[in-house]
Amino acid sequence: MPDIVLHVYQGEWGIPSIDLECLQALTLMKFLDVPVEINTRGNTIFSPSGFLPYLNDGNQKIDSYNKISKYLVGKGMDANRDLKDEDRSLSSAYIHHAKSKLRSYLTYTLWGTTESAEATRFLYAKRSPFPLSFFKPGQYLKQAERYLQIQCGFSIKSGMPPEEHLTRGLIVEAKKFINEISAQLSDREWFFGQSPSEFDAILYSYLALLLHYPQNFNPLAGHIRECKNLVNFVSRITKKYFDGLTFDSGLKIGFGSGKTFKPKAAGDDEESNLKLQIIAGLVAFCSMVAFSLSTGILEISRDSIQQEAVDFDDEDDDEGDGDYAE
Repeated sequence: MPDIVLHVYQGEWGIPSIDLECLQALTLMKFLDVPVEINTRGNTIFSPSGFLPYLNDGNQKIDSYNKISKYLVGKGMDANRDLKDEDRSLSSAYIHHAKSKLRSYLTYTLWGTTESAEATRFLYAKRSPFPLSFFKPGQYLKQAERYLQIQCGFSIKSGMPPEEHLTRGLIVEAKKFINEISAQLSDREWFFGQSPSEFDAILYSYLALLLHYPQNFNPLAGHIRECKNLVNFVSRITKKYFDGLTFDSGLKIGFGSGKTFKPKAAGDDEESNLKLQIIAGLVAFCSMVAFSLSTGILEISRDSIQQEAVDFDDEDDDEGDGDYAE
C-alpha cells in the first residue's frame, strides 16, 4: 500500500472530483506517477486547514494545492523538470492568467446565484460524512463570497439580483483566455514539450469542471465546446489517467432536468443555522461523554448508586419513625 494518501472529494459527471483544488492535486500526482492512495470519503476533520485536498505522507500533513505541489517539488517530483527556461516562464504566466481569468468565473458559476449555490452545496453535502455534511458546504460558500468580494468587487450575499452582478466582464475575459490557450495548444498533445507540465494539470481541472458543470448555470461551456482541441485535451487526460476513478451518480435534480432548487425564504438561513448549532452541540456533548467514559475520566459506579439508594431508604425510615413517635 502506498505511504502517501491524498484526501479529495469524489467526482461527478464522469470526472474525478467536483472540487477544483482536489482535481488539480489529483491530476498533478497522476502526471508525476506518484504511488498514492486516493481517499474520497470527504472527511476534513484532520486537514490542517479544515478543507480538502490534503495529503498524508507518514506523519506529515500538507493541505491545499499550492502547498502539495511545492511539497512534491521538494521531494524531487517536478512536473516542469523537462521544460526549457523560456517555457517555464510562459507556463508560470499561463498559470497566473488561468487563476485570474477562469477562477473568478468558475467560482461565480458554482456559487454566484441562489440556485447554483444550493446545487453546489448539495454536491458537497453528499460527499461529506455526518455531521460535516451539515455545515461544511456553508463554509465553502462563505469562502466563495469572500473571494468574489475581493476579486470581482460585488457581494453575492447582499440580496442583489443576479442580473445586477457584474458578470459580463467575467465571461468576456474567460472567453478571451479560452481562445488564447486553444490557439497555443493547436494540435499538440501537451502545451509544452512531449510530456505534461503543471499547467496541463491546472488547465485540465478548470476545463473539466467548466465543460461538465450543467449549462443552465454555465454559459461558458458552449464556448469551450467550440474549441475541439480543448475538448479532446480533457477527454484524453480523463481516459488515460483516471480510468476507474471517475464517478457519475446520474444526478439530475437542479441540473437541467426541469427541477431547480427553490430559493430560501427570508429567515430560512437563521433557522437552518440554529438547527445546525443544536445538532452540533448535541454531537459534541455525546462525543465528550463517550470520550470521558472510555478514558475513565467519568465513572459511574453501580455500588455507589446502590449505596445512595440504601441511604435514601434509611432516611425515609427515620422520617417515618419520627412522625409515628409524635
